[in-house]
Amino acid sequence: MTQFLPPSTLINTMMFEEFPIPLVVVDSQGEIVAFSAAMNQVWDYSETSLLNQNLWHLLPQTWQAHLQPAYKAAIITNQTGYAQIFDAPHQRWWQVGFVPKANRSIWLIFWDLTTQQEELIWHQAQLTELRRWYDRLQTIAEISQQVFWEWHIQDDTTLWVGNTVSLFGYTLDTMPQSGQAWLDLIHPDDVTAVQAGWESSQNSGVPYCCEYRVRCQDEHYAWVRDCSQYFHSESGEFRLLGAVADISSRKDAEAAIASNELRFKNLVANLPGHVFRCANDPDWTIQYLSDNIEQTVGYPAVDFINNCRRTFASIIHPDDQQYVYDTIQEIFQRQNHYGVEYRVIRADGQVRWFYESGQAIHNAAGEAQYIDGISIDITVQKQAELELAQSESRFRQLVEDVAVGIIVHNPQGEIILANERAANILGLSLDQLLGKSAQDLDWYVVNETGERLTAAQFPSARATAQLIPIRDVVLGVNRPSQDLIWLQVTAEPHFNASQQLEQVVITLSDITQRKQVEDALRYQSQREQTLNRLIKAIRNSLNLAEIFQTTVDEIGHLLNVDRVAIVQYQPELGQWDHIIEYLRESSLPPSQGLIIPDAQNPIATSLKQGQTVQIHQAETKPNLGEFNRELATSFPGNWLMVPLQVEAHTWGSLTLQQRHPDQAWHPSEVSLLEVIADQLAVAIRQAELYQSLQAANQELSRLAITDDLTQIANRRHFDECLAREWNRLLREQAPLSLVFCDVDDFKAYNDFYGHQAGDECLYLVAQALGTKARRAVDLVARYGGEEFAIILPHTDGAGASRVVENIQASLKALEIPHGASRVSPVVTVSFGISTGRPTPEGSPVHLLEAADQALYQAKAEGRNTYRIIHVP
Repeated sequence: MTQFLPPSTLINTMMFEEFPIPLVVVDSQGEIVAFSAAMNQVWDYSETSLLNQNLWHLLPQTWQAHLQPAYKAAIITNQTGYAQIFDAPHQRWWQVGFVPKANRSIWLIFWDLTTQQEELIWHQAQLTELRRWYDRLQTIAEISQQVFWEWHIQDDTTLWVGNTVSLFGYTLDTMPQSGQAWLDLIHPDDVTAVQAGWESSQNSGVPYCCEYRVRCQDEHYAWVRDCSQYFHSESGEFRLLGAVADISSRKDAEAAIASNELRFKNLVANLPGHVFRCANDPDWTIQYLSDNIEQTVGYPAVDFINNCRRTFASIIHPDDQQYVYDTIQEIFQRQNHYGVEYRVIRADGQVRWFYESGQAIHNAAGEAQYIDGISIDITVQKQAELELAQSESRFRQLVEDVAVGIIVHNPQGEIILANERAANILGLSLDQLLGKSAQDLDWYVVNETGERLTAAQFPSARATAQLIPIRDVVLGVNRPSQDLIWLQVTAEPHFNASQQLEQVVITLSDITQRKQVEDALRYQSQREQTLNRLIKAIRNSLNLAEIFQTTVDEIGHLLNVDRVAIVQYQPELGQWDHIIEYLRESSLPPSQGLIIPDAQNPIATSLKQGQTVQIHQAETKPNLGEFNRELATSFPGNWLMVPLQVEAHTWGSLTLQQRHPDQAWHPSEVSLLEVIADQLAVAIRQAELYQSLQAANQELSRLAITDDLTQIANRRHFDECLAREWNRLLREQAPLSLVFCDVDDFKAYNDFYGHQAGDECLYLVAQALGTKARRAVDLVARYGGEEFAIILPHTDGAGASRVVENIQASLKALEIPHGASRVSPVVTVSFGISTGRPTPEGSPVHLLEAADQALYQAKAEGRNTYRIIHVP
């Protein structure tokens, strides 16, 4: 037990503040009369701010609630009391002892219990987790649908765990007590298999699983699945462990499946067509095919299974094979079910029409892996349908006053019939249409994405080539007047009785107004979605590069322009820099990195005045300024530049380029760009404020731990680092060395050269210390006045000595004059080294005291040297 001196003695001898344990002394009124320097481990108050202060005015409310009862009890009873507190900001536990003294003062002694409390909490958590797992295991045993058993083979005894009543009807105490008794309950037909499994597991040591029947309490047999394994203990004991689960319902289901399969076969045999499953591959490899296939195509089913003798695709009419495959695959892109008609060549050479209906079966990746379906002979219906279609075709040719345009062309693509409505829609006369083909008319046709189509891609050409209807295709057509109209087109091939193409009927509907409304609504929706995405990106990020790239990409895709760029104005350099851009095509010349001068630049002047600039065909404008006019030759087309105004100052511009000269900037586009520019200005301001705040915080953090004069660590940072390294090396059982050093005859130096020169001397010494303690874990700090301290983790006495010797050499090389020194004509330093391994019983204070004592010895023995003390 540490013996404490009365406070008056401590104060008089100046030993009180060097007391190694945090301690504070208060009088009967609670005013602080003394404290140890170690109290800085508990709070951050300085000496001048603590003396004569009332303890209860300084402590947080949470501390007072825990400490005052013990404090009052110590005063009343004159007996030592204790209390515990938790320092939440520093995550530390303290035990405080209240020791009353004869002079009516109270000593408050603080012990750090952080490590003990953390270990206690950890052990409690481990115990709680073990109890939770124990409860889980008990619950599993009680509610599991399995029964666990163990058979001790030497004494032939069994142990059962689980709900045996629900599984077998037996209670635990009526379950078989030996292995033989358990075999007696197993169905006689299954005993041999069970014994063979046990023997195999015993010989191989590998678990086995066996399904068998067990006689239950009510005499019925239940199917079980038994998974068991032999274990051989070090004492030579053999045990068989197993788990039994009821699989009666599964067995019943398997029997039901077998019955259903029989009914399925009977049902399939009576269907009017054949049922199949095939792989979704180019050959439609057959996996299953009903036997009645022979009635419909004349080949037995076995010929097609796994494409043994022929593929099913091989009996489809050659003209229909690709059409059937493409149609099925196209439908699978949109839905699972399909229906398709095609011709089949029977074994006797007859051509028959079939209707096939099927469904895709997908794998885990969502790909159509198999096709399940049925094919039915529809030859009679198809003949009637074709005759009706031919009749309807003749009828449609006679109707001229229908609301849609009608064009009919022969298999060679020549227009043989057209009504007035079709001619009016296309802006041509009937004479200009009749006898012409698509190639002759040279129509400029685009799809909905704006891509120009070749004549072979027209719906009429596709219907002619593929012999299938092409329906409801939306196309844009430039009429002779050069205005673009939008049409909904259907092309349907018609066949004669011999199934040869006779003509293709094309219907045209003018949907220009509808398309314009749809495009306007779609564009409005896209604008809103783009703006919402940009606002979300701006609000969720402070990374300007990321925000700028997202902005230019979104604008480029929305407006379909060739270039979108962010340009930053650099007033101090007198220039505009292209910093981020989007290019629709990689072949376009990049503008990123381009520098545009600010002087004599009319566009820059307008932007700095907050004006949006639009330029139509920039390369033809004479009043752009010399540099901009030259630039327009490299980047021709239409330009739109919206200023980025940040707090009434022009930060830069949002710049767009469109190379097509006929596409002027729409007012809605300009309005959208100005809204986006306002949002970008907010993002720029937010990012600038955030960067300023980060820089300020970093500087504050640095100043909090740095000595103003020497620019090395201060005393506070040294104390925190020493405590931290002590605890870390205590866990690692690694050495720790501490070096105290003092400038020799520094007071004489100050008196001789003046305090300003003394400050410069301390700075040079500090820098010399820092250059030799260069590891990331080393710390050089100003301990006070002309005294410095160095923390050297993972360093023993020999290593610390080498560091000191290197520092001495560095200081000697500096040759700082010291005309008032009793030791040397240049500045010298004395060193004290303490080294040892942290122990649970020890404290960083022991290292501090040893280093101080070693420094005292070095000074006593002539200075300009070092001494070392090994701390046990």
